[in-house]
This record gives sequence, C-alpha cells and structure tokens, in this order.
Amino acid sequence: MNILVASLLAFLPERSRRAWLHGSGVPAIAGILSGAAELLVFFDLLIHHYFAFANHWLRAVPDPVWMGGFSSEGEPAMMGLGVFVLIGFVLQPLTTVLLYFSLEGAVRMVAAVLSGEVAGSLPFWLIAFAQGKAEAWREEAKMGPRIADQVEKLESEAGDLRVASCRPKPDWDDRVTISYQQMLYEVAKQENGVRPRPFVYLLKRKPEYKVIRALRHYHPEEVLRERK
Repeated sequence: MNILVASLLAFLPERSRRAWLHGSGVPAIAGILSGAAELLVFFDLLIHHYFAFANHWLRAVPDPVWMGGFSSEGEPAMMGLGVFVLIGFVLQPLTTVLLYFSLEGAVRMVAAVLSGEVAGSLPFWLIAFAQGKAEAWREEAKMGPRIADQVEKLESEAGDLRVASCRPKPDWDDRVTISYQQMLYEVAKQENGVRPRPFVYLLKRKPEYKVIRALRHYHPEEVLRERK
C-alpha cells in the first residue's frame, strides 16, 4: 500500500478504513506519520495564530497607554500586558480548535508508536457515528414496528420451541444456551418467516450433560425494549 494513501486513511475510524480496504487495516507506521503530520501542521498554525493575535491586540493598544505604563511601571507593565494577551489568546475558539488537533495528533502518534494502534481523528469518527446511527434508523424503520415475539411449543424432531420475532437475534447461535420458563434450550435452526415476524428460531431442549458456555435469559417482550 502506498504510505501516503495509508497515512490519509489513518485519519478515518477503523470501521471506515476496513470498508475502504475490504477488511484490511493500515500499518502502524501510517498512524505514526499521520499523527506526526497532524501535530506539526496544527501546532505550526497555533504558533502563527498566536503571533497574529498578539500583533493585532498590541497594535490596538493606544500609544499613551504604552508610554504611560512603561514610564510608571517599566518592564512589569509590559509583562502584565503580555499576560492579558495570553489570556485573550487562550479564550479564542480558534485557539481551542488548533490546540485540540495538535494534542490529538500527538496522542495518535504516541498510540501508534507504543501499541501499534492506529486511531482515527475525532471529526471523521463523528461523521461515521452519525452515518451509523442514520443507517440503523433506516434499518429499524424498514423492519416495521416492534411487537412481542410469538412463542409456540412443538413436538417434532425439528425442535421443541418455535420463536418468531420481528427483529433478528444476532447473539442466538450454537454457542449460547437460552433460558425460558425455567427450561434450557439451544438453537437448532433458523428459518425465514413472514412479516411482521420474519425471523424464526427453532429451539431444542439442551441435554443435561452439555456444558453451558453462555446463558441468555429470554422473554418474548424483551424485543420491545431493545433499541439500536
């Protein structure tokens, strides 16, 4: 991978990077270069912003104030003015932004050096977060309103319990044990149902000799409380 491209991709959150790279990541050196570049650029902008702000502020001070302060107090008066300039500079919104990105670049660089972690930049993380929330909302709306699960007892080889739900249950697999009405079950099969409950799970009684690796307490109305 071109190191310049990798360094630019290092600004993105890991999920976005893997989407761009079809599941691959970027090397730690990309995180180091990306963080170092961010630190240097924004720290340089911070220094230039300070001098521009200080020059503008000092030029705004009338000459009589300069002369009167210097003649009465001397060098301490000039130091006092410098303190006021620094306070005004720190309170500037642009100063906060430049300082944040300078520190972020330093943190990202150090994280890549010490642990090999390639951390993304906050603005891109916020964009990805908003996109994820929007996608989740669209998916939620597409599946329709939430209604309680429909549970039926079966007497067949396919299973002992049939659970039809309006939402998928991603944590229901062959490794989880499901507790329902003081009985233990395991997932035997997943099928496609019809709306409004298109997700169907067939459960079998769990044999007593089998080890419980993960226990999931289930209630048909729990889907009403779940939100993405």
